[in-house]
Parts: sequence; structure tokens; C-alpha cells
Amino acid sequence: MIKKLKATLGSRMARNSGWMLVGQLSRVVLQAGYFFLIARSLGVTEYGAFVAITSLVMIVSPFSGLGAGNIIIMKVARDPAHFAESWGKALFLGLSTGVVLGAVVILIANFALPKGISQQTILLVAVSDLLGPRIADLAAMAFGAFEKFRWNAILQTASTGFRTVAAGIMVLAIKHPTTSVWVWFYAISSIVMSLFALSAVTVQLGWPAFSLRHLWTDMKEGVFYSLSMSAQTVYNDIDKTMLSRLSTLNATGIYGAAYRIVDVSCAPLKAMTSAAYPSFFREGQKGIAAAHALAKRILHKATFIALSASVGMWVFAPLLPRILGAGFGQSVGALRWLALLPVLKCFHFFLGDALTGAGHQRIRAAMQIGVAVFNIAINFWIIPAYSWRGAAWSSLASDGLLAGLMFACIVVLRRPGLPAIRKQPQFAGE
Repeated sequence: MIKKLKATLGSRMARNSGWMLVGQLSRVVLQAGYFFLIARSLGVTEYGAFVAITSLVMIVSPFSGLGAGNIIIMKVARDPAHFAESWGKALFLGLSTGVVLGAVVILIANFALPKGISQQTILLVAVSDLLGPRIADLAAMAFGAFEKFRWNAILQTASTGFRTVAAGIMVLAIKHPTTSVWVWFYAISSIVMSLFALSAVTVQLGWPAFSLRHLWTDMKEGVFYSLSMSAQTVYNDIDKTMLSRLSTLNATGIYGAAYRIVDVSCAPLKAMTSAAYPSFFREGQKGIAAAHALAKRILHKATFIALSASVGMWVFAPLLPRILGAGFGQSVGALRWLALLPVLKCFHFFLGDALTGAGHQRIRAAMQIGVAVFNIAINFWIIPAYSWRGAAWSSLASDGLLAGLMFACIVVLRRPGLPAIRKQPQFAGE
């Protein structure tokens, strides 16, 4: 596959995709172990409670840092001299917004989650997911900006590895763990993860420069990346939180287990998107036509990978209850319903990055927000009526709608004679 990528995209992108694929595959193996340990030891109901909390946190987590990681990639891809200042701003925004968002999660949880889940459990998950992984994500994006994807792969592997080790220690130390016990191990692994990521960036790329110059401009620019990512997590994860409230924790566990397999199956696609992301900014300087052309070249290969993942999920779905336990028997049906998602995601991943690279992130964010609102609205009707099956239908409808909207948007933007649409500024101060 790497040779085909090399011929299609050039040796640099092939090499970058190779490293990202190594990182994603390592992460897949570790995630599989982590998923097996947690789901099997907690059981379907306790696992459902954990999924409900993490899904809620995921909805607000993209606002941690206000898109600072994307700003690092955009600036450094064009001028590496921007790194120290951009990295300093990213850390400042990541830590400050993480604290604020933790308080927001606690407030929302009172209305969004079942009453039986303790506030201490919610707080520990919120702190773990809003600080540790976000620092690691920022560090990975910093390496990605310099196209040092070997270190990006190391960070991806380590971030999941720490949690897998924590899950293993818990299983060995505690005979019948609960969600409230697991979250302590979860929190400790997140702290270790963030310290490792900070050390790696400092040693390999240098110290941050804590300057607030152009901070407000960068925040205004970055918030559209946060809105985009938050909308994406809404239509990916809000159904799990809504399932816990509108249906049962058992249904949440069934659906959450199936969706975890979808996430794992999308790993090669995510590797390709991460490797190609800086290139979209470079091509995007030439306009939407050049960015779209890059997306089409990548999609020729990515579509085959996505179809292979979909077929694999359909064929091997019956193995889930054998691996996770009899309580996850209905996850077979859920996974087969969701099997088409990699194909739909493949299209809106790359078409969306074409819009972003060409300076149309605001348009991309607007479409994603619209789809997120659609997803929430339909879930209020379809989940009470059809439980996890309704959540699966709304996921397919949302991803399919987003892919169609992005394709239509690019077609319109490429039309000759169309009045120029104001692009998002590419640098602070522009």
C-alpha cells in the first residue's frame, strides 16, 4: 500500500502516511487490548456508564485549546519560525480552557446523564480527557507541523499504551472493578501521558515562547476549528450520551462497543488524513481547485481501504460477544448497521480538509454544525422509539448528509464566475 501511495502522492506524503499508519496500527492493537480489558471487566452496564460520560466530555473537548493545534500546523507548515510562539499559546489555551470546560461538563452532566453516576466519577473523566489527551494531541500536531511523523506515531502509541497499562493493572489488582474505580486509573494514565508528551516536544522541537501577541486574533481564527471538531464529536458521540438518558445503560454499552470497532477500523483513514493535512494547506494557497484535486488523488486509494474496513466489520461482527462476553450479543447487529460508516467518513474527511486548506474552514464548520443539530433533533425522536438501532440510523444519515453537503459545496465553489467568498485569514494579523 505504501508503494501505491508513493506513486500517487509523492515520496514525502507516502513516507508520512507510512509513519502515521504505523502509529495508527499500533494504536489499534493497544486500543483493542484496552477495549477488551475495560468492557469485559466492567460488564455491559458499567461500561455503558463510562461510555456515556466520555461521550459527553468528547463533545466539549474540541474547545480545549480553541483550535490551537490546527493553528500550529497552518503556520509552521508555511514558516517554521512561528513554532515557539504558537506552541506557547497552545499550551496556555489548552490548560486554561480545559479547566473552564471541566466545570461546564459537571453542570451539563446534571441534565444529560443518569442520576446514578457520581459527580466525582464525572469530574475525574472530565479532567482526564480535557487535559491529558489534549496536551498529547497538541504535541502530536506540533510534530505533524514539522512533518516529523515518526514522533507523531510514537505519541499516538504511547497515549493509548498508558491507558492500556492502567487497565491491565486495574484488572490484576481488583477482582470486580466498577466505573468509579476505573476512573482513578484513567486519570493517573492521563497525567503520565501529558508529561511524556511535553517532554518529547521540549527535547525534539524546543521550548515554548509564552507570548500573548496576536492571541485574540488566533483565538478568533482557531474557534472555527473548535466548532468544526465539536460538531464532529456531536454527531459521532452525542447519540451515546442520549442513549444513556433516553434508553438504558445496557443499550449504551451495546452501541458503544460496536462504535468502538468502527473507530478502530477507521485508523488507516485517519493516518492518511493526518499525513496529508499540511499538504492541503500548501495546495490550498492555489485555490479550492488545487485542494480538491489533491483530495481526489487521495480518495482513489482511501475509498478502497474504507470499503475493505466495511466488509471486514460485517464479516467478523459475530466475534464480538465471543471476545467481550455474552452481554454484548446485540453488538453484532449494531456493528453491521454501522459497517457503512468508514466509506461515508472517508469522503467527508478529505473533502472537508480540501475546504479547510483552501481557507474555507468557516463554511466547513457551518455544515458540520448543521449536521450536528440534525443529529440531535432526530435522536430525540428515533432513540426512544428504536433504542440503539435508532442511534445507528441517525449516525448513517448524519455522515451521509455531511459527505453530500461537502461535495456540493466544493462543486459550487469551483464554478467559474462565482463571486469571491471571503476566506478565513491564514495568519494572525492578516
